Amino acid sequence: AAKPQTVYEAPGSNSPWQLTLLPRWSEPVVEEMVSMIIDTKETQLRYQASVTPDREDQYFQRLRIPEDMEVDEVNVNCQGTLVPVRWVRRDDQTLVVFFGHSLSRGFQLAVNGRVAVPEHRPFAMPRIHVSRQSSQRQLVFLYGREGTELN
Repeated sequence: AAKPQTVYEAPGSNSPWQLTLLPRWSEPVVEEMVSMIIDTKETQLRYQASVTPDREDQYFQRLRIPEDMEVDEVNVNCQGTLVPVRWVRRDDQTLVVFFGHSLSRGFQLAVNGRVAVPEHRPFAMPRIHVSRQSSQRQLVFLYGREGTELN
């Protein structure tokens, strides 16, 4: 016999009980990695994510990106096949990637772009991540071009 998810103690009352059923909120499983190739003028960003969808048919993926990021390329690969995509910047920090067809299995998402680097002063490290996974851990690899010192 299956175990109940929840057990309630019913009050002694003649009024009818009411129960509301809602779909369980789930989140995709996402493993993220960002490579930053830093130069004195700009930083190239290479974001890669392995995504296991949270629902059966997924038609898009939202990402949070830096306001000043220029997006050069977006690719989605599902089981070794490139998926046609188009993307739009919904606002300054949201990139929405639309898939050419629904995805119900794991896929890899790659975004390449760049941000300007201010001269001779510290700057905030650019961050790219799946929008609903802001607390998700990610690996960040920093590479300095020749003649660039990272501190």
